[in-house]
Amino acid sequence: MTVDFLFYVIFPYIAITLAIIGWIYRISYDKYTFSSQSSEFLGNKNSLLVGSYFWHYSIIMILTMHILGILFPDLFNLLVTDSNRPIWEYTGWLLAAFSIIGMLILIYRRITNPRVRATTTLLDWIVLGDLTTQISTGLTIAIKYRFGSSWFITTMVPWLRSIVTLNPQYTAVAGFAGNDWFLHLHFVNGMVLIALIPFTRLGHLIFYPIKYAWRSPQIVIWNKSKS
Repeated sequence: MTVDFLFYVIFPYIAITLAIIGWIYRISYDKYTFSSQSSEFLGNKNSLLVGSYFWHYSIIMILTMHILGILFPDLFNLLVTDSNRPIWEYTGWLLAAFSIIGMLILIYRRITNPRVRATTTLLDWIVLGDLTTQISTGLTIAIKYRFGSSWFITTMVPWLRSIVTLNPQYTAVAGFAGNDWFLHLHFVNGMVLIALIPFTRLGHLIFYPIKYAWRSPQIVIWNKSKS
């Protein structure tokens, strides 16, 4: 078994299987724990607000384009053409930079605020590390391999779609990655994140978090019984 086969065939199916089992278990026995577990009441609200806005809005737009390319490659090619490709690329770079800034602000808050740090679990740190790694390697790859929107459609999308259809075709993506460990790390770490979603705070993704952009502020009142 080659390393490429392990990375791009065996490991994706392990990650997807773990994710499916995790979703089934958590929805069946622990569905009320699906939450981002807000730490707003623990202090440093300004850094939380800035970091969250930078991170969430930028990463949502980045993921939207990734998902669009995977599900509707023809539509993606209609939107991203040779004439406007640089605009999309530079916008992607800017969004990636915003998301990294937002994540660093959130990590700094968790490190420097004792109360927030005390409520941060090992899994939280793993997720923060994986997310930071994923977006950082993605930005590095986007800058190093110009016009990623082109090779994403021709290399990544066919591989991902072949995994879903149970007919894995990995030679193109493995050959493209070659000896560049940044590419391998980005591709494989993406699968790690898929496996982690149902077991971590990332599980709140299922509840359409984008609605938070327009919902009314919520008032939370602490109700402590008198002794």
